[in-house]
Amino acid sequence: MTVANRLSTPTLHWARIGQARRFIRDHAAEALTLEQIAGAAATSPFHFARIFRALTGETVFVHVSRVRLRKAVTLLLEQPGIRVTEVASAVGYDSTPSFNKLFRKILGTTPTDFRALSTGARARRLGRLDDPDTTAGGRLHIARRPIFQNRPDRRFLFVRRRGFCPDEAPAAWAEFHRVAGELAIRGAEHIGAAYDDTGAIREATHRYEAGLAVPDGTPVPKGLTAGILPGGRYAIFHYRGPYARIGRAFDRLFRGWVVGSGVTLRSAPCLEIYLNHPGGVAESELLTELCLPVADTR
Repeated sequence: MTVANRLSTPTLHWARIGQARRFIRDHAAEALTLEQIAGAAATSPFHFARIFRALTGETVFVHVSRVRLRKAVTLLLEQPGIRVTEVASAVGYDSTPSFNKLFRKILGTTPTDFRALSTGARARRLGRLDDPDTTAGGRLHIARRPIFQNRPDRRFLFVRRRGFCPDEAPAAWAEFHRVAGELAIRGAEHIGAAYDDTGAIREATHRYEAGLAVPDGTPVPKGLTAGILPGGRYAIFHYRGPYARIGRAFDRLFRGWVVGSGVTLRSAPCLEIYLNHPGGVAESELLTELCLPVADTR
């Protein structure tokens, strides 16, 4: 019996996150990919990024950036003679301007100016590199147990945005409604589909598609893209509340039900199926189905 087989499911997930974080620390100066990091954690890359975010409170991209900046700060302070270009290269950045931009974005100053700060001022800024707080923040109205449903493949008319899905979803839907207007098609469903793509670790690893699942043969309005929304078995949780908290709701499900149940996730997107319209009800009464793609183990 392996160690993994002796661990409870939540402990196993946390152990894999720990393996991933150690791998990132040991290889921070390299051009990391999601496949490499997930492989170090002995897990599939498809939903690894979402589970990582749910358990740690940050995306893989942000975590890699924080690890690199911690190493950069150590070099800047312990080696006064080292140039910023050498620091950037030593922590995995081919482009010094990109390194400087990230450094300023997170620490609020340039690497050169950081060196000149007082010890107290440095310490206050370094607090921004601490691990995020993952304690629950407020009540979310999510069903305690899912219903299971097999969905067919559907023709999908959508717009796509790349980046952190909770940030990009509002812009994707704004673009969809700008292009499609009040498109009314019998049997259509408004659906958001969130993907964690594989490849190099960057913000664009995440992909969000906002659109309509429509009957086969439906014409494609100008400005929308046509594709297939994959079907299969889904665990569906009913959520009531503002769209702005859907990202947190998914994180809660991954941190709780997915990790606790030991369910196996399929390589398919998580779906948000909107059941009513924000123009007709209060934000607190918006109803959404949160759909997690699960393997059929019946």
